Amino acid sequence: MWKIKVLVLVGSALGLSFTDVSAEHISFGTITTGFIAKYHERPAGTFTQDLSGAAADGKVIIFADDGGSFIRVVRGGLPDTQAVSVPLVLEHKDMEGATFRNGVFAVITSHTKTGSENQSFRRLTRFKLSEDTLKLQDEKSVDLRDPMMAALQKFGQAQFGNDGWFNRIKNADEKAGGLNIEGLSTTGDDISKSLYVGIKATLFGPCFANPTCPNNLRTGEAIVAKVKKPFSGEPSFEFTKLNLLTARGNHAIRGLELIPAMKGFVIIGGPAETGGGQDFSLWFWDGDAGLERLDLPDTEPGNFGNLFRKLCRPEAVIPMEEKGEEVLVVFSEHSTPQCANAPFTFIKAHYRARK
Repeated sequence: MWKIKVLVLVGSALGLSFTDVSAEHISFGTITTGFIAKYHERPAGTFTQDLSGAAADGKVIIFADDGGSFIRVVRGGLPDTQAVSVPLVLEHKDMEGATFRNGVFAVITSHTKTGSENQSFRRLTRFKLSEDTLKLQDEKSVDLRDPMMAALQKFGQAQFGNDGWFNRIKNADEKAGGLNIEGLSTTGDDISKSLYVGIKATLFGPCFANPTCPNNLRTGEAIVAKVKKPFSGEPSFEFTKLNLLTARGNHAIRGLELIPAMKGFVIIGGPAETGGGQDFSLWFWDGDAGLERLDLPDTEPGNFGNLFRKLCRPEAVIPMEEKGEEVLVVFSEHSTPQCANAPFTFIKAHYRARK
């Protein structure tokens, strides 16, 4: 049996307007952009990259690709001119997030599908890289869908006193508000002890996925799940609600990672519904009640505004160090026709976090 603990934490952004609020303790310096190689060959002979998750250990960067059962291992930094694709033992479909802590990587698939025939959509997998980075070692996979759904039901009952919200999402397709995981982050503990999981397609609220409400997939609060002992067979869950409010409605979580030098997490927000357009947001979350909008200024001469908004489909963020300076890297996929003319697919921003 799963141990289900429901702890509700509410982010302090409940009064936030949709205008950008800068994270004032973070100042950005040199910002550069570039392209990730189109490394994935499709059956038709075309090449693409469907990067949905990334993680770094200080020596290499790994990419989790939405369209394949492999890990892309990048050596030598960015751009990714020195990279190899290393296969996973088990089939993984719809990989969406990646993270690293203390020698161990983890990746997660979307967990969108029910039924034993769809096990490849429901994997949280941890592994180590061999010394030459050409093999994955000590792989272990678990399925979080059923225990997470049971915990979400208790979460809804505790908030609303009934199963109305849960009944709308429990069997729903991810395009209609059903479970869809897209973010994965270390909590700062070892991966075997706990992880944060960011949920894309399910927002929390009385109107979410409620046909009686207008724009019902754009209303509600984003959900971050802290999963304790995720690989034990008896995971427990604590949920945090974050109000990622934008001009076009509330965002869910598209990417999530701990940034130690910032003493918090960077979150990529985006529409809960599939096909929500190029509408994304960037946030700093302190892991408790502090939530602020981030702005990556466009430093090119003659350009003004938010450089982040020029990414076509941002889905991953990682911390790095370069020549003794802290660097934040945000990645976008480059797979859809809408992204064919994207000006770049990653942003590398040097920053300082004031104490």
